[in-house]
Amino acid sequence: MVSDFLRLEVLPKPTFHKRTQEVQFMNAVLGNAAENVSSDSKVTEKAIKLASVYDVAPMDALHIGAAMTAKVDEFVTLEKPTKPICKVSEIKVRSLHTDIDG
Repeated sequence: MVSDFLRLEVLPKPTFHKRTQEVQFMNAVLGNAAENVSSDSKVTEKAIKLASVYDVAPMDALHIGAAMTAKVDEFVTLEKPTKPICKVSEIKVRSLHTDIDG
């Protein structure tokens, strides 16, 4: 599952900086997703509630709201496990963050 919010997060910078291979790679990954969740008022309302309850950053709340809309089994993030996004209980959140500093 991908969302309009994920596209917004991963495509503009490499496009602006003319990193063509990165843009092609991201478009391939995004294009192979089983489902795309579009931005809409239901996702936004979920995000506002999540941000209000858990102090989740706005873009992270939109990602979680989109994942909940798609009824995914699990949400995977690279955020540290101590971040608010990892405290959300409405959906299983898995952090792949590795603390390279020990």
